[in-house]
Amino acid sequence: MALNCLSSAGYVLYMRKRIRHFNFKDFDTVYYNNMLSLPVMVLFSLCLEGWMSGELERTLYVVQSHRVGRSNRGKQKLIGQRYSLR
Repeated sequence: MALNCLSSAGYVLYMRKRIRHFNFKDFDTVYYNNMLSLPVMVLFSLCLEGWMSGELERTLYVVQSHRVGRSNRGKQKLIGQRYSLR
């Protein structure tokens, strides 16, 4: 726990110094941090989440849309994401 506190404090101090050095505004800092975290999030998503077609169909559910007076054979509409505990 002490190592976590020390490394977090060190990161904050280092980033404060870098932000002042490059004259970053608030938006620039948020954008930079988000861009740095994107590869890590994609890597963990590909490794830990189910990206097979069965998993996607189970997560993103599709319903048949019904219209009066028209044939809707084969037309589907994505209506949302289902959240479930595995």
